[in-house]
Amino acid sequence: NAPGTAGTTAVSPNSDSTVSSSAVSHDAYDVVKVDDVTEYGARATLFRHKKTGAEVLSVEKDDENKVFGIVFRTPPTDSTGIPHILEHSVLCGSRKYTVKEPFTELMKSSLNTF
Repeated sequence: NAPGTAGTTAVSPNSDSTVSSSAVSHDAYDVVKVDDVTEYGARATLFRHKKTGAEVLSVEKDDENKVFGIVFRTPPTDSTGIPHILEHSVLCGSRKYTVKEPFTELMKSSLNTF
């Protein structure tokens, strides 16, 4: 089971108290914070993995469109620009994948469908 949503706005990550009767818990995660995002009619819950400290943000909304994203912080250790060069190298296409600007191509179709 993936981490779920709690029914409160702030929770101490080390608290032994029950969050609320509507809380969904997970043995491997602490609920750090829960916020209602009224502008979007959504609820955001921030979880912290007990063992690794990794954070998981769950945004729930009653919507048929489902999406997820995984992000890793990768701060550079110097200012040589190597990560930026690699980014352009990876995204510039290849013989098999000839699209030179994948994000521009995505904007022409998938983002304009909403």
